[in-house]
Amino acid sequence: MPVPLREPDHPPITDPLRDASRPGALRLQRFLADLGLASRRAAEDLIRRGRIAINGQVVTAPPIFVSPSQDKVEIDGRAVHSPSRRRFVYVLLNKPPRVLTSLADRGAVGGQRRTVADLVKHPTAPRLFPVGRLGFHDCGLVLLTNDGDLAHRLTHARYKVPRTFRVTVRGEDMRQAADTLSRRLKGRAKVTIADARAGSDDEPDRPSPDGKGRLGGRKLVLDVSLLSARTSNLERVLIESGLKVDRVKQTAIGPLPLSGVAQGAWRELERSEVARLRGAVGL
Repeated sequence: MPVPLREPDHPPITDPLRDASRPGALRLQRFLADLGLASRRAAEDLIRRGRIAINGQVVTAPPIFVSPSQDKVEIDGRAVHSPSRRRFVYVLLNKPPRVLTSLADRGAVGGQRRTVADLVKHPTAPRLFPVGRLGFHDCGLVLLTNDGDLAHRLTHARYKVPRTFRVTVRGEDMRQAADTLSRRLKGRAKVTIADARAGSDDEPDRPSPDGKGRLGGRKLVLDVSLLSARTSNLERVLIESGLKVDRVKQTAIGPLPLSGVAQGAWRELERSEVARLRGAVGL
């Protein structure tokens, strides 16, 4: 007696754009991020707004998987190219104060503020995205790249890539300032007292909010290594801790220190630096 065929637990996938098992298939968000066209979150917004077509078919509902070697992807009717044809670029910028860590000024002050995109004029003209955020008044290391996968992992809390800052505050008691900040961060950061030589005036002090001079108290310098991406707005935590902020300078992202570049200038990363960054996030 023949054995009746058992119905599969799940119906077969009939839409190839839903099939993650196709050779070379990538999530559409990752494909666009790898091209440097949009962050993963921005790519998802483009999909839901119906601005992306694959093989002539508008797609609006993730998850969607594309095979770069087989599928034609268009944004607003313009074809994009496979990430395999694109060279990834990694740029280290020493950001000055009063520069936005974004590609454009969309604020309410007329859009006249400088951005990191104004400072980094790469000769091959790729569209580079800043990895994470650094406050408008803060300075130091900003990493820009068109490698969407690396950028995603460096900023995702799951991968626990620390960000290190040299923080200068005003006060009278160094140990009390360090203890106050440690309690406020509740184990999400390592706070240490910096070497006394770190407090030298290598950069101008930030004026007080009324613009009438320096903040009161002695200059106290701390090194803060953030262990969670959710604490990236360090200055807010400092202010809520009752500390008078003089300067916040990002000095490292994971194994990448700020080195070899003057304030306001940039350079491409060495291959060894890229390898260390990718190794830190398991790529």
